[in-house]
Amino acid sequence: MQSLQLNNIYFKYPTSSEYIFQGLSLELYRGWNALVGANGAGKTTLLKLITKELTPESGTITNNFVTSYAQQSTENLPENAEEFFHSYESNTFRLKDMLDIQDEWLYRWDSLSHGERKRVQIAVALFSEPDVLIVDEPTNHLDIQTKEKLFKALESYDGIGILVSHDRELLDLLCTKTFVLKHGKLTKIKSNFSTAIKELESIKNFQKEQKTKHSKELKKIDKQIQNAKESVSRSKSRLSLKNVDKKDSDAKAKVYLAKITSKNKYEGQAVKTAISKKEYLLKDEISIEKEYEKGIFFENEIDKRAFPFVIEKTTETINGFTFNIPRLVIEKGDKIWIQGDNGSGKTTFIEYFLSTLKEDDYLFIPQEISEDESEKIFKEIKELSSEKQGGIFTTITRLSSDPKALLQSKTPSPGEIRKLLIAKDLENNPPLIILDEPTNHMDIDSIMSIEKALAEFQGAVLFISHDLAFCKNLANKTWRAKRDEKDILISLS
Repeated sequence: MQSLQLNNIYFKYPTSSEYIFQGLSLELYRGWNALVGANGAGKTTLLKLITKELTPESGTITNNFVTSYAQQSTENLPENAEEFFHSYESNTFRLKDMLDIQDEWLYRWDSLSHGERKRVQIAVALFSEPDVLIVDEPTNHLDIQTKEKLFKALESYDGIGILVSHDRELLDLLCTKTFVLKHGKLTKIKSNFSTAIKELESIKNFQKEQKTKHSKELKKIDKQIQNAKESVSRSKSRLSLKNVDKKDSDAKAKVYLAKITSKNKYEGQAVKTAISKKEYLLKDEISIEKEYEKGIFFENEIDKRAFPFVIEKTTETINGFTFNIPRLVIEKGDKIWIQGDNGSGKTTFIEYFLSTLKEDDYLFIPQEISEDESEKIFKEIKELSSEKQGGIFTTITRLSSDPKALLQSKTPSPGEIRKLLIAKDLENNPPLIILDEPTNHMDIDSIMSIEKALAEFQGAVLFISHDLAFCKNLANKTWRAKRDEKDILISLS
């Protein structure tokens, strides 16, 4: 297959009056292409159009006969998983070995960590050897070692690849072309992600400079028009016989003489010329999108009396695993990173800790939120008062999402639902924030905003993450989870 082509695509959801895409065209060739944009920009919709899960209202999509789509969510077992696990092809053994996948995983999907599920999802997508491979947030849930294995697996694919990811390192290593989706329009840059973002920033800065020059020129012309009009007005007054005495022949003679020598017609022409120039400049006016202030602000004081949070030394058997937990203390201002490989029991430990807390003491954002739960949360927010919605959507705007587009969507994207939960629950001013893979599904602008806000948060933060940049910038303490067969040890670093 030479290329994947989208021509003049128009699409909107049946429940919305607003088009997501109007006249969108795109051509992709062999190799990996980065597709980036804020949560809610339409990336997932575009991917579903390519895979025929959605049908455009008009326009054509060609050469998308065999596509494979590894989605963000790891909730369900991939469609062709059984065929993959039961296959004896050399490619199957290669993928299992490359991504360290065990045969037994097929039969215990519900007990697999999200990182293990993600590895199966990617392997099944590669197993089908599609013409077009779409991978949506593949490094979600993956530890550092597994990310390296994933890169090698994706690098081996030689068809048309589309990668949606917040992982800057993976985008730079894998992709040679970047497509930025914003307000239903695509900007193509022939470079990796980091270079593309720098180029876009340079373009934006140049446009701002041109906008400033343009505005100065318009002000200058406005002043010229005003001066010319005032000059014409004075000339008309000077050439008028209205206030001249009918019997004053000398005054009349002066007016007649002034009319003969008057520059009035030239002054009138100057006004017309200046107005024409202004109209030309207005047609060529540079439009720059309004930029909103980014970041989250915590306005209320944290109740010091809520601290410390203490987990007493204990041994607990959970889901067939024995957890050995020392005495752990969380103080005000702690930013604690729970570190460990996939399957080391980090999420299970968090669930145990949550069971010891009162609901009013914490805000918890889980790794994954099901579609049913997302719809429920979205419905609850839509039913809130206008005042409360306003506060939530102000935070959403600060996290690089468009509240208007969000309200018109049927179900928020995984990244948007996480933002909504954060914005909604922060209103309760919790002393402790607990996050399981907080950067999963988030766009890069949002990650940086949340990272900055959590660093400034006066309470405590307990989090699991494999995003090294996020962890290094935020953590001031580390707890470790290590698994040995059926024993899991939680320790202080």
